[in-house]
Amino acid sequence: MPLRCGKHYRVTGPALPAAMVLSILLHLLEVPGMLQAYRRARLEGSAFR
Repeated sequence: MPLRCGKHYRVTGPALPAAMVLSILLHLLEVPGMLQAYRRARLEGSAFR
């Protein structure tokens, strides 16, 4: 699916694999928060609260 939509968003050539890798890496940053939620741990202080 991402390969099909690359032209629609004007992401072509070497930028497409780079965008896919960046997307995966950014989603991996969410893992600690998901694990914390499954453990029902308390939220630590953040800039958003």
